[in-house]
Amino acid sequence: RFINYLLKAIANFYRIYINNIIIFSNTIEEYFEYFDYVFNLFILHNLTFSPKKNYIIYPNVELLGFYVDIFNLLLTEERLEIFRNLIFLKTLKSLKIYINRFNFL
Repeated sequence: RFINYLLKAIANFYRIYINNIIIFSNTIEEYFEYFDYVFNLFILHNLTFSPKKNYIIYPNVELLGFYVDIFNLLLTEERLEIFRNLIFLKTLKSLKIYINRFNFL
């Protein structure tokens, strides 16, 4: 919420996913203007970010098991594979056994 408050001036040009900020723009000049704005706000408020997590001027990024671009949020193949391999229990009895085995109750 604090980051949203700080970035309200560029609200149409960023999205936050958990602890990640995605900045997008129509032109490279705008992109650097927004990036500079965010970077200076972080310095002003003594906030940090991870340089290894910076992707500058990418048309899309892979983030938290998703491909993110200005238009879409798509599952990666790895994330899709997890869903494809899910085993659905067919009876209430098997569900109870599963829950008991993993101590959910």
